Amino acid sequence: MVRQVVVKLNKNKCKIAFYGRDVNYEYKYYLSSTILESVDVIKDLVVVFDSELSFVCHCKEKINRGYCQH
Repeated sequence: MVRQVVVKLNKNKCKIAFYGRDVNYEYKYYLSSTILESVDVIKDLVVVFDSELSFVCHCKEKINRGYCQH
C-alpha cells in the first residue's frame, strides 16, 4: 500500500536565501506562479542563517534575548 503525504505551503511564509560563491541572485523562484521573496537572513528551527554563514546575526539574537529575560 502506497501512502501519499501532501504538505500545504503558505506562500507568504516561503522565502529564498542564497549561499555560496558565484550565485545568480537575479534568478527567480516560483511557488504556483507566485515569486518567492529573496532574503539575506533567514531563521529556521531557531537558528539564524545569513548569506555569509557567519552566525553573527544568530549570536546577536541570542545575546539580546538573554538580556530581555531579566
